[in-house]
Amino acid sequence: MKLKTTKRIFCMLSCLLVCALLSCTALAGEAEWSLSYDEETLTYATYTFTLYEPFFPVQLVGDVVYRNNYALDDYRSVDANAEHSPTYAAIYEQLYVTEAGGEALDRLMEGEASSYMLMTQYGACAPISRELVTKLTQPEKGAETRTFDVRDLEDKVYYTLLGVESYGYYGCAYGAVYMYAGEFYYIHYMDLGNQYFDAYGNFSYRRGTVEAVKLNVDFIPALVNVERDATYRPLEYIDVGDSGSSGAHGNSDLSSSRSAFTTGMVVFGFLIPTPLLIVGLTFPRSEKRGYPKYWYILAGIAALWMLLSALLMAIVL
Repeated sequence: MKLKTTKRIFCMLSCLLVCALLSCTALAGEAEWSLSYDEETLTYATYTFTLYEPFFPVQLVGDVVYRNNYALDDYRSVDANAEHSPTYAAIYEQLYVTEAGGEALDRLMEGEASSYMLMTQYGACAPISRELVTKLTQPEKGAETRTFDVRDLEDKVYYTLLGVESYGYYGCAYGAVYMYAGEFYYIHYMDLGNQYFDAYGNFSYRRGTVEAVKLNVDFIPALVNVERDATYRPLEYIDVGDSGSSGAHGNSDLSSSRSAFTTGMVVFGFLIPTPLLIVGLTFPRSEKRGYPKYWYILAGIAALWMLLSALLMAIVL
């Protein structure tokens, strides 16, 4: 009976050794990007991205892009909104989204923005309150309107209203404020039909007429106050992946990965088997403990465990 119990213990310890080594190997590995043959699906670790074609053009409003240099087999790079748990990824002009990212962009395309930004004619941006957006996009009944030839408005854009999705990474032009003959007019793009946009989803100035709402003089100072807070937001690219290892950020990422691997190896490869090694060398000398042969085997397993861990660390590091 004792022999069967001892065998079960050794079996469990062997399984634990295998699991520990597999865990350490997983810590040493790097997640890779993979693109399907039809380029419809992009995968990274446990994340799956699908090709997304927005109805309206989107633009980056986030602060940081994580560039995975030469991440694909054909040496193309992948840009993502996060390093380890991305929601969006891009390969050149192709946009890929997770399920959650696709839902966020769908809501944005339908006019359900999570927040808003006002972009000046010079490209500076500032947050704008939902209250001001409501006043801008939902004018009071009886508000004065004017019909314009779209060709007369092309160089008259003064502010662009951007809707921003819930992750704060992509924005979409919801409308624009035009200054014409010293007066301000607003056109809400989301209320217009397809004929007002070009093949890329941008408001078209080629031909036709459009109705614009004249902004009340009392409302202009509120927009000016928002403009005063507008700043130019330089986009920071952080290199990760193969070529990023030579840069400052790449060195930081590599150091973090090595640190995590080393910590895991110390725990799984040395701390766990140490008590087993002590027990295996101590119990055979006790008269109350039987089967000294099996205790020595336990010590041997623990020693082998630690040896394999040390070899793995030497190979990886």
